[in-house]
Amino acid sequence: MCLYSPQQGSFGFALQAVQRYLGTQGSRLPNLSGSSVKRIVNVYGTADILNQVGIGGKRDNLCGVQTINIEIAGATHFDYMRRSDETDPVKREFNRKVSEFVADLTLASDNDTDLDQFLQDKLGEADPDGVWRFNP
Repeated sequence: MCLYSPQQGSFGFALQAVQRYLGTQGSRLPNLSGSSVKRIVNVYGTADILNQVGIGGKRDNLCGVQTINIEIAGATHFDYMRRSDETDPVKREFNRKVSEFVADLTLASDNDTDLDQFLQDKLGEADPDGVWRFNP
């Protein structure tokens, strides 16, 4: 998802379009409450631009489905997948930890039992606000 549109020359214009699409002015996302989808894993980093501008972050539900919220301390939008172009060794190691966590989480999210076990093994328990927090 691109939030900066050089053709429009404005970060704000692109941000407004995304916010409208995601529901601040009527969602275009489908309602999944009557489907077989029972939970959605919502992952976001504290330094993710989508979280910082109010598009990402904790959600009680998404598309009418209960969410499992997982916050990754310090992660940007570019840390979720492994990057081979990072030259700073500290940032490279941080990216490795975050991307491995996200990959393992994805594999564990295939069923409720594996997901619950993964979260408990890796993170212990959710915080009182219901958010599971990963500190790489």
